[in-house]
Amino acid sequence: MKKVVDTQGQSLLLTRPIEASQACASFLIEKGISCEIAPMMEYIDISHEKPEQGVYNAYIFTSAQGITSFHGDEFDVPVFCVGNKTADTARARGYRRVYNAQGDLEALVALIKEQLNKAARMLYVRGQDVSKDIVSVLDGYDCDEIVSYEARFVDRMPDEICHLIRNGHIWGVSFFSKRTALNFLSLAQKAQLLESLEKIKCLCISQGVVECVHAVSWGEVRAARTPNLDGMYALINEITSTGD
Repeated sequence: MKKVVDTQGQSLLLTRPIEASQACASFLIEKGISCEIAPMMEYIDISHEKPEQGVYNAYIFTSAQGITSFHGDEFDVPVFCVGNKTADTARARGYRRVYNAQGDLEALVALIKEQLNKAARMLYVRGQDVSKDIVSVLDGYDCDEIVSYEARFVDRMPDEICHLIRNGHIWGVSFFSKRTALNFLSLAQKAQLLESLEKIKCLCISQGVVECVHAVSWGEVRAARTPNLDGMYALINEITSTGD
């Protein structure tokens, strides 16, 4: 757990891996929103071979972590990214031809089919576990895969976070994936925190995550209108600006 800021007695709890949570916290703190960080998982790079030069016509990325853990260095190869964060990370890494689906996997697949024909050979760089198999959705396209990282669950809720939740210092918890939400609930149950969640808002990146969190009682459960970082920021802004 990394404490970011503690103002006005209550904070939003961020549960993404540490670097992603720190980036979110920096953005939100500038907006006057106090944050605490308790990552529910950590990323571990997986060793893989660097793709041969000139083999692929495009790379596909569905997470920023896929880009940072990938060994490829052909920066003129077009890259297809699921959303803004992934696209920004690709540009920062040095890729010069970045296509941003600005949405979810369905939008990404539609963008790929719009820009590439079935003669193109693609490489999908992904984590060990994925929510949807994009290769099967791209049936008929020549698409290889490389697993460049894995996400490992943490096995204990930090003591300070337990204290903050029990004593009413957390007004909301944000979840960006089903796996993160489920691990949080598992750890909350072990720490006997479930009753304390009844006064806390649950902020979900998508309706799919909403379905995972209804096993316990929350003060309120809300889903972002769009399943991406901008959608989550908009939801947080909506709640904090209206005083909900």
